[in-house]
Amino acid sequence: MHETTLEKAQQAWGNTLPEWIKNLAMHIGASASQRCVADKLRYSTGLLSNVINNKYTAPMDNVQQAVDAYLNKGASRAGEFRSTNPILVRATRAHIKKTKGK
Repeated sequence: MHETTLEKAQQAWGNTLPEWIKNLAMHIGASASQRCVADKLRYSTGLLSNVINNKYTAPMDNVQQAVDAYLNKGASRAGEFRSTNPILVRATRAHIKKTKGK
């Protein structure tokens, strides 16, 4: 069975999986490809893969800011109003539906 991007992130990060990486993995799973997301973020697919698989050793502040800005359309992480991203909603619903069947 093919492992989803979210499952890879959960396996690599365990209980310490940051919310923004979870959201990134769910978005990649719901989109056309990791390449598409990487191009929109202006990062390489290798960098995104390393972040998701907990192998990226450099500080991730800039990556996190880019992901947050892309997924939340610029809303701050400080708890201000966040617009709902329809792709994340779809990915979350699909994940819940899939895990209920297990």
